[in-house]
Amino acid sequence: MKKELLNLKKKLKTRISKANFSDEENIDTFDYSEADYTENIYQRIPDTQILKKIKRGKLRVESTLDLHGLKYKESHERVFNFIISSYENRKRILLIITGKGKRLGTEDGWTGQGVLRQSLPKWLSNKVFEEKISWFNVAPPNYGGNGAYIIYLKKLRE
Repeated sequence: MKKELLNLKKKLKTRISKANFSDEENIDTFDYSEADYTENIYQRIPDTQILKKIKRGKLRVESTLDLHGLKYKESHERVFNFIISSYENRKRILLIITGKGKRLGTEDGWTGQGVLRQSLPKWLSNKVFEEKISWFNVAPPNYGGNGAYIIYLKKLRE
């Protein structure tokens, strides 16, 4: 099992290093077709009972990753490492805080969305995580609302 996870980490690092990142433009330039992007995970329906328990405090987030102030490439690498290490450590309820991103002024109606906030669902929908992530959804308001995501991992199979 550990050998398989080490091989997975190597593949992810290779894919991330081959990706064409642009810190200047801050846009999502990662080639998801090359990274086996799948919409399977994104289309999975979150378990509303678990979300309610998290919101009420009956279930607690087991691990948190805050991406505030990080560059695009660094965030991407941290998310992949965070998911893999959490899965290895049998943590199931995760919180990733992206922030709401830069907002445009009132003349534009407070529009605008952060690059990390837009990119995270694509990263989590990578085929590599299909066997690890059960579902993910925008976090409840008490955990950051639209500026964060709750990720529910599957049980580790041995």
